[in-house]
Amino acid sequence: MSTKFTPEQYAKAAVKFRGPLLKTPYLALKDQLQFLTPRFGITGTEIVGQSNATVQLHPYRANERQQISHDIVLRELTTYFGTCNAEFEPNAIISSIIGHRAAQAKGDGLKNTLGAQDVLFHVGHSIGEGLGYATWNGVRNPQGKTTADLFDGYDTITAAEIEAGNISEEKKNYMKVPAITNVNAVEVMKKLLYALHPVLRRTECFVYCAPEVADAYNEAYQMTHTGLVYNDKYDQVVVEGSGKKLIFVPLAEKAGSKFIQVCPKSNMLVGMDQLSDKESVNVAKYDSDTLVFEMRAFFGVQFESIDARRMFVAEIGE
Repeated sequence: MSTKFTPEQYAKAAVKFRGPLLKTPYLALKDQLQFLTPRFGITGTEIVGQSNATVQLHPYRANERQQISHDIVLRELTTYFGTCNAEFEPNAIISSIIGHRAAQAKGDGLKNTLGAQDVLFHVGHSIGEGLGYATWNGVRNPQGKTTADLFDGYDTITAAEIEAGNISEEKKNYMKVPAITNVNAVEVMKKLLYALHPVLRRTECFVYCAPEVADAYNEAYQMTHTGLVYNDKYDQVVVEGSGKKLIFVPLAEKAGSKFIQVCPKSNMLVGMDQLSDKESVNVAKYDSDTLVFEMRAFFGVQFESIDARRMFVAEIGE
């Protein structure tokens, strides 16, 4: 197996595998993307939102007209242009890859040929490791130097909308709940369920929460439902009484989060490009032992709507 590649071979691999390499950072989001909705081809701002028309079918009367009224609430899904110039030592990465493959081979030998692109895929995936956290906790800072500075995450957007009064009890898309414990978790989640708009309640929704919220619900459920014949497992994946429409999505990246977002998957937008020539991957020589992996890409997140019919937020108190 060849493990020696020239800078020129790395540069050619970056050109040849540009498309797959641009996808590698997003592979780090694979555990989350099954609960989110990607939007491709966005290099800047795209207008999203919902329109609720008010027009009625009524008893027949000749020549009577109605004016269609649209309640249109628009939001902006913005992807920000991110850059990364990552220095990497190919020999160190090659040793890591070979060691990993040897462990997987279990004594049968290395069956796959190592290529320069494998090293680049390894670097690209490393770039994406910060995306999972930023998707929820990022705070846009144009002068920042990390992925968390590139765009506002879902929790950051939620906090801003609460501050602006767009997510509130008056709007019927918000409630404050006490600290969730192993004792009160079931009661709290039932109150959340009953507070949902009827349209949202009949919709299959994910309950995006911290892992400790789901853990507390499991513990509380066991204590409060011991006599039920159908309570035959520990992991409760839905909120009791929701008709299996409220599905828990505990995310490691939301650990410690004070927000619980309830909405359908279609409401959780992830903006990226992946289609234009504005994104790029390149490899440049830095010194005799180190190369630079250069990536330019777009990314951002947004809620399609925060209307009570599409989304509800519970804020956990102290």
